[in-house]
Amino acid sequence: MSLVVTFCILSLTPSFGEGEGETIIRVRYAFKQVSDAGYEKCDTMSLDIGRTCSAFYDATIERKRAERTLAQQTIKSILVTKEDLTSRLMRSTSGERMIYNDDVTVSVFKDKIRGKILSTDVQGQFMMMFTEPLEPLVWSLQSDEMTFLGYVCQKAASSFRGRNYIAYYSSDIPVLEGPWKFTGLPGLILKVASEDGQIAFEAISIEWVKDVSVEIPDENKYEQCKNLKQFYDFQESMSHNKSVTFINGKGEATMYRDNSAIAPVPIETKY
Repeated sequence: MSLVVTFCILSLTPSFGEGEGETIIRVRYAFKQVSDAGYEKCDTMSLDIGRTCSAFYDATIERKRAERTLAQQTIKSILVTKEDLTSRLMRSTSGERMIYNDDVTVSVFKDKIRGKILSTDVQGQFMMMFTEPLEPLVWSLQSDEMTFLGYVCQKAASSFRGRNYIAYYSSDIPVLEGPWKFTGLPGLILKVASEDGQIAFEAISIEWVKDVSVEIPDENKYEQCKNLKQFYDFQESMSHNKSVTFINGKGEATMYRDNSAIAPVPIETKY
């Protein structure tokens, strides 16, 4: 998969303006998840960083939904099969399109004023939220360096809820931020990946965006999860309603009810 990288040199001392979110830093990340069956899924995520809060979300969710709608309109006939999806994924057929509701429905907000992380999951009429303390990860700083988007980055290692991670951060962008729940390094995290190879975030562009607000969602609009397990149990239950469909050039579709082969693994495996 090829990525278009946008270079944008930031001031060494970011200034967000007087009003919250009047000028923000927006970082785009390639987010890779590898399922237990080896299926690799890549999404483009956005991290919007304001003075007092940040938001991490699927930047392409509306485009993906529009593409699915267009693809569904080409279906002339459909067959529901009991064939194993894993076997089907290994068989490449020219001209076929795969339709799968693979949106990243979870967004992560860091509220620096109240010291909270708010994770939301919106699927249809269901709106779930889990709130936890905003606590920096404990990192082991290392001497290795790499360059991403023109910035020299230092290496760091940490463990978090069941996975070991290697991260690269740039102190030339002095914001203590990173994708998803990652934070606590003396600079912006541009790359972080789990050592097992199943989870990875890598920055593909950085830019200043004016006249955009970063807003914390209203907690009263969501059903509150008592713990992280309940939050993941909700995602697991919703995944059973998703099917995978292949459409050939004639508009003939084959639907697979079992999507377990490509279901993304949870980022957190220990609570």
